[in-house]
Amino acid sequence: MPQATFLDPSLQDTRSSAGWRERLPTIVGLMIVVGLVIHNLVNALLTPPDPLALVGVRMYRLGGGGYWVDPQSLGRLMRHMTVWAGINCMLAMALVLIVIFWEKRPLASIGLRMPRAGDVLPALGALVAFYLIGFAGNGLGSL
Repeated sequence: MPQATFLDPSLQDTRSSAGWRERLPTIVGLMIVVGLVIHNLVNALLTPPDPLALVGVRMYRLGGGGYWVDPQSLGRLMRHMTVWAGINCMLAMALVLIVIFWEKRPLASIGLRMPRAGDVLPALGALVAFYLIGFAGNGLGSL
């Protein structure tokens, strides 16, 4: 008795192409997120040891462990940072717009909602923790 293969029409999924139309916004949104994550990982792995030199910032080591930074080269760094911040904002807006207008779902479906009174205390605690970590890091870096 021959066994049915995966090409057998009786075993094929009989759903219409409407399933693809329903899943397409999710696939596009996931591709945006996964593409950005992969780009950032590859960028982190392939960036030279001095990432500021990559964008054209000229730094010179001085005696006593200090540095002098060419102020004119900082404009290139600011343009680079502004462009990437703009790209990240546009991708975040694209994801929100996909959810609102293409999927026609509420933002709660991706975990966004209006803050409640109970959210204020954890947010302030996280803010204080980040400041303390930043101050500790700055203190350790100056040793």
